[in-house]
Amino acid sequence: GSNSSIYHIAFDDKRTFHVIASDGGFLERPVPMNTIRLSAGERAEIMVDFSKESKYAVISLLIDQMGGSRFEAMRITVNGSARVETIPQTLRTMEKIPESEATGVRGFIMETMSMGGNRMGMGMMGRRLTINGKKMDINRIDEQVRLGSTEIWEITNRSAMMMSMPHSMHLHDVQFQILSRNGRTPQPHEQGRKDTVLIMPGETVRIISRFRDYTGVYMYHCHLLEHEDDGMMGQFEVIT
Repeated sequence: GSNSSIYHIAFDDKRTFHVIASDGGFLERPVPMNTIRLSAGERAEIMVDFSKESKYAVISLLIDQMGGSRFEAMRITVNGSARVETIPQTLRTMEKIPESEATGVRGFIMETMSMGGNRMGMGMMGRRLTINGKKMDINRIDEQVRLGSTEIWEITNRSAMMMSMPHSMHLHDVQFQILSRNGRTPQPHEQGRKDTVLIMPGETVRIISRFRDYTGVYMYHCHLLEHEDDGMMGQFEVIT
């Protein structure tokens, strides 16, 4: 299954495709790529040009699992012709949230530790998965956010040493924009609206979001299901 898989997706002939949308809808413009990485909870829409293929040509969509095996996810057989479409160079106009708009910055440390206190992965047994040193408690509010505010969240994966683990941070209630990965501008296909971001061991990802719609209690959590179920979750409350 895909409880915690990280997929590298490409065609067998390494052809170029265009990424046109991410978690929160269309990107500003198509992004040409020949492979894309998706973690649990992330989404992408792509467009592929088969117009130059001969009839009955067979193309395979392959998936490499991070730390696992390669398999064929889809086999495409070209059959007949279709109307040729041109991808627009502009898909949407999307406002970039300026960092100067942020009314606050919060830090989140996603950490894997052994039950003995050493920072290292211990497989499914003997490990402690936390955010800011805490496991999920449904009766606890971890963060309070003012309705109408804009915030920067700095999320660090401190799962270091051997057997370190990636984490896929997912926010409920809002879409965010990625500001940076370890201080670097995110790749073009990560510059749209998102609700899930993969954070590799040792990485710090900065995101910015507006909390404008609703009050209430919402979750943030690792989208790798075993990590989520093991308590790598928290709750934030949007208040007036």
